[in-house]
Amino acid sequence: MSTEVGKKQCIKKNVLRILFFIILSFCYIYFFTNSTGQAIIKANIDGEFHISRILSLENIFNSPVNFKYFAHTGQIVNLMYPWVLVYPMYLLYKLTNDVVLAYYLYFTIITFVTLELTYYCSKKMKQSTLGAMLVAVLYSFSMVRTSDIYFRMAIGEVLGITFFPLVLLGIYQIFYEKKPKWIALTLGMTLLVYSHVISVVLASLLILMFFFINILRKKINKERLLALLKATGMTLLLGLGFLLPMLQMLISVDISKPVVYNLFQAALKPNDLISKSISNEVSSVITFNFVYIVLIVILLFNLKKIKGFCRDTLLLGTIFTIMSTTLFPWDVFQNLLHVIQFPWRLIGIASLLLAFSFGSLFGNFVNQSHHNKKRLQLFAMTICCIVLCHFGTLDMIGNINGLNNGDTSEKFVKEVSKNPNFNGLDDYAPKDAGYDLQFIHDQKICANASWHSVKIKRTANKVIYKYDSPNATTAFLPVFYYPGEVVKQNGDRIFVQKAQDGATLVNLKEGENTFEVSFEYTKLAKASWTISLISFVVLCGYLIFKKKRVLAN
Repeated sequence: MSTEVGKKQCIKKNVLRILFFIILSFCYIYFFTNSTGQAIIKANIDGEFHISRILSLENIFNSPVNFKYFAHTGQIVNLMYPWVLVYPMYLLYKLTNDVVLAYYLYFTIITFVTLELTYYCSKKMKQSTLGAMLVAVLYSFSMVRTSDIYFRMAIGEVLGITFFPLVLLGIYQIFYEKKPKWIALTLGMTLLVYSHVISVVLASLLILMFFFINILRKKINKERLLALLKATGMTLLLGLGFLLPMLQMLISVDISKPVVYNLFQAALKPNDLISKSISNEVSSVITFNFVYIVLIVILLFNLKKIKGFCRDTLLLGTIFTIMSTTLFPWDVFQNLLHVIQFPWRLIGIASLLLAFSFGSLFGNFVNQSHHNKKRLQLFAMTICCIVLCHFGTLDMIGNINGLNNGDTSEKFVKEVSKNPNFNGLDDYAPKDAGYDLQFIHDQKICANASWHSVKIKRTANKVIYKYDSPNATTAFLPVFYYPGEVVKQNGDRIFVQKAQDGATLVNLKEGENTFEVSFEYTKLAKASWTISLISFVVLCGYLIFKKKRVLAN
């Protein structure tokens, strides 16, 4: 009987926690609307770029290119940015026919996943129930998520933030548990691969730091190294579906990658970090919020009470915070770490590490009380402070560009599909495009050393150009050349060549020429996805077998 009662109480607690997290998810995501009730985005830095990504997933299972977007030039953005985990946003768009509403709904779900996953991982790392819940709320309501969702519209980064707790759990299980386990780190890193490439770099940096800490403490042995190698190997196998096609494009075509910034100049000034965090200011530059400043002060006054793994998370949380500022010698590491673009991205990992340290301190403090009512009251007060702090930030966001003013779904769709001109539009175009870029955007054909307007018929999967040539000559089609391009001339497939400006080079026949251009996944891409899917099935089989063996024993 006692076992059944215990199970019922456990189920009841889980249901209550899930309901609590659902409520918090809707507290976190506020659906801003205009005076007519349409969902709007208040601030937008990379919005058009990422909305283009989402809308272009219409034909992703048939082709990596959608000719309706990115100026119709055939850019392979979906091979350079992971798309698997953002595909549900496209499905929500198809369901609602409103890309902004789909955006808010998607991130309501992602906020719930972040809360649940952070709680689960914290519990696995020996946090108390209330401590784990506090870590989940602190991290999910951190300024890094608020800035990325409401201000920067950095979809991939928010997904990366969602899975950092799983990476931290993997680090804990490999470096701190008596018997190292590699599954959690594998899952965490694989989910990052399919979320955000830069987040993979940041997580690798975190793993490396924990590795060095444990080397200094002489805790690295063969078992731990083997577990780390297993996690690395399986992550590569599971991630091949995205990684190899991306590498194929980077090797085959000299692509215009996103801007490389001077890391020292892009880093936060220490006084800016402190002042913006205290004022709870949300902007395109990531900082902490006011709650985190209070949290840091409390941690500083209780350093002696923090031990073991939590002391290491506090240490690295402090280091990552320093690294986000000009206090760190970024000039020395410019060539090594320029890929992260902005040092303040490290605030995301610092937010997790500091929240985890504080959760442990909070858990130990409330456990000293023998009165459950007082524990819950203190927990409830803390949660209320976090939520109210977030509401203050939302109020600030709501006043951007005036109340009820913002970008609607209709405006986004129009801007990304007709004459687009937004930040990042040509981030992955060939570098050789140069001065011809505007002509390619205008969808003109270059023949006989001049650019000509042509008849165009376009769908998501293909584009058809019709041009009457006065003579036989060569021409540039206004579609960028990448591996996987298929060109048919007057119904017959022809050999694809790259023009000197990175576009598609063809031979014109005298008279009417009809070119049909499309893209297919390369053999390497198909093989990569096959290997990743087989690896996933094998991993699932291994986990099921392992669980059955444990239950049998």
